[in-house]
Amino acid sequence: MSHSSDFLTFTLPPSPHSSLPSTTSALPPDFSLLLTDTLDAPATFLIVQLVARALRPAQPEPGRRAEKRRRVVVVGVREREDHWAGTLKKHGIQLATESSARRFSFVDASSPSTTLPDLFASLRAALAPSSPQPGEGPSQAPQRDGPADAEQPGPLVVIDDLSALLWIGREPREVVRWWRGVRAFVGERSGSLVTLLHADTLSPSPSLHAPSSASSSPYASPEDQYLFRQVLQACDLWAEIVGLGNGGTGARGELSLHRAPALVPRGWSVDALPRSGSRALQYKLDEGGAVWEVKGQMGGKVW
Repeated sequence: MSHSSDFLTFTLPPSPHSSLPSTTSALPPDFSLLLTDTLDAPATFLIVQLVARALRPAQPEPGRRAEKRRRVVVVGVREREDHWAGTLKKHGIQLATESSARRFSFVDASSPSTTLPDLFASLRAALAPSSPQPGEGPSQAPQRDGPADAEQPGPLVVIDDLSALLWIGREPREVVRWWRGVRAFVGERSGSLVTLLHADTLSPSPSLHAPSSASSSPYASPEDQYLFRQVLQACDLWAEIVGLGNGGTGARGELSLHRAPALVPRGWSVDALPRSGSRALQYKLDEGGAVWEVKGQMGGKVW
């Protein structure tokens, strides 16, 4: 049976206001999610979903914990800010309003002339605690991010995408060092980090179950392979998106969720993961978003 829902949910420990655990689709604090995609199965729809839900949490279903708005910072290497403005507008989100309210920040990382230390400084500035605007009293100022404020969720930081930092001329080891600094910095603020990498240039395919045309491609990149392996080691979860091999344009594909080496649940659990191995979901995109189906149901044929 197909259904429309979040592709990822977590069971959280009981809150101070309730003795019962609850589920949520918001990424936990100090959590790192690695997304890999391909040209025929881009991960854009997942990133947009995560950002939109952080800015505009949905009404909770029975048994789910009510989610709060989160500050969002997008480090854009591939796409510019106007792309995000147009994309989020389709979800009823006015980026100008979110930016003026200091709930959304865009860090432009597309220029090769911007050094990685300068890029890190820009990210630090985007995540700095907000100060009251003229005319605002202390109670009107936005809540601050950080471990000291248990009621306010930490920020969501999205790197779109890390592979492109190599493609504009960065040294792989410098990119890895920069990313590790970002990972630690976001974690210290009880934030969640989402990192996109492209898998077309990885040879062989990073997972054993998913064949990839990159295995025989002249564009296979040892630098991208090095970046993938280094980033994966410090991630909690790896979400791998591949095409179904039917020559589609990204409207259908398969998502596999893998436990990453850094996954040590801190009082919460990833509901989609079995005790061992990975969980595969197939999806198709329509106007309402993604429709998911557990792979292997309905005789193994979903659509």
